[in-house]
Amino acid sequence: MKILYIDCNVKHLNPTANLISLLFTHIADEIDHFGPGYVSDDEIKGGILKYANNNEYDFVVVGPNTNIINDSSKENIDSIKYISSYTSKNFDTNILYDFYKDIKNNINNLECKLKLLTLLNFDYYAATIDQVEKLVKSKLYILAPGIEFITDINHLDSFVIKEKHYKAKKNRISNNWRDFIKSNPDKIISTTHFVSDDEFYFNDIISREYDINIPGIKYYLRDKAVKQLIPNKYKINRDFHLKFYSFLNKLKLPVYSNNFSLKTYRQIFQKKLSNSKKVFTAKGGFGMTIRKFFEIPAAGALMVCNPPFNFDNLGYKDKIHYIKFSENDNINEFIDYYLNDSSSSIIAKSGQRLTLKNHSIAARVIQIKNALAQILKNNYLRSEWCRGEFNIHKITD
Repeated sequence: MKILYIDCNVKHLNPTANLISLLFTHIADEIDHFGPGYVSDDEIKGGILKYANNNEYDFVVVGPNTNIINDSSKENIDSIKYISSYTSKNFDTNILYDFYKDIKNNINNLECKLKLLTLLNFDYYAATIDQVEKLVKSKLYILAPGIEFITDINHLDSFVIKEKHYKAKKNRISNNWRDFIKSNPDKIISTTHFVSDDEFYFNDIISREYDINIPGIKYYLRDKAVKQLIPNKYKINRDFHLKFYSFLNKLKLPVYSNNFSLKTYRQIFQKKLSNSKKVFTAKGGFGMTIRKFFEIPAAGALMVCNPPFNFDNLGYKDKIHYIKFSENDNINEFIDYYLNDSSSSIIAKSGQRLTLKNHSIAARVIQIKNALAQILKNNYLRSEWCRGEFNIHKITD
């Protein structure tokens, strides 16, 4: 399988975006990369059609940093500002204007008919009608969570109105994306986040220094759990690095666009997970399967969580792979019980094994490669996750 991978070569704080290029490098028998940081400025200025000329590709893949369904030139400018301020790169971002314009104008003119857009970090609930219509016209295949992971906005949890992310975009929230993937299941390869090999830690939780860690941005349920924690009762692995990085960012220091500081942030984050007996996380109001639901079990910690929508479809079961936490529960009761319960280590290891088996980069390579193989045969109907299995439905079934 020969693939042309189109994107700009940058490093993010969020590892999934960093791993997409590597994912497709593993999938392909042969791969060419095109975009800033991958090829010279002269090749970028020459355009994608000239670069791809005289090459026969089975698939063209557009990476996560190249949004070809932006509504306006302003969104392109916003994307470039984000790349400038929040990623590490080795090219002048001014070339992105020409690059984005070239890809948007010519993606449909490439001779390769099979094209795939990666949208694992897309804001699904803020998708516009215009963006959806562009996807319909483009005939692109899409790497994104399937409909089994997208909740109807009329069925969101009641606490969603307390989320700052909801408040910021409540006038733009719609079922546009859900309606699109429901009507076009044959264009979706159902995929969620995944973890890399170096995110797995195998030290037993009994010997870990800290009792509990609640990492990341404080969504409503996470913030509620933090406030419930009884001071001085537990050894808490607190996220002081978040405040420190935020402080440095306010001072206009490039902590999110410097490769060393980004690596340091990730190392601190992973050390906190791997040195905590229990790690709590929770879905946001939209119920999406964020990356922490894989990072925590990969690190070998016991995950206590309010699970995302249809988490069981990914194979995770309460009291087997994680401990379920409901909105009205008290985090202290869970810590007290599982600090002294012999099942903690068993559940943590079970969650880790499942994550390695189904949600590692090696697992995603097999899953996506199998889906692409059916697309090449014109035999792809749709894919879905059900009871921990990635199922590909074929036309010939």
